[in-house]
Amino acid sequence: LSSIIVNLARLIGPAIAGVMIVHLDVVWVFVFNAAVTIGFVVVYALVAMALAQARPVQEAVEPWRTLIYAALGLFWALPMAALIKWMARPDAE
Repeated sequence: LSSIIVNLARLIGPAIAGVMIVHLDVVWVFVFNAAVTIGFVVVYALVAMALAQARPVQEAVEPWRTLIYAALGLFWALPMAALIKWMARPDAE
């Protein structure tokens, strides 16, 4: 799903820029790009401020439960890591 979004952005972005260049000046395309970038920066800053004001996570009441979950996660992840490493290696032939 993520690659679909990236590829659609690669397809649609230049098309929109081309239409804007035809109907407007190139400078306005850069101005629009700067405005959108500033908008993203503002949203990220607001999210960062909201996360900074969030309540701290309480410590686990039952630390043994956290230990059990961590151990189960390791027992699941270690074989998967070997499988992923095997799948990622280039063929020697």
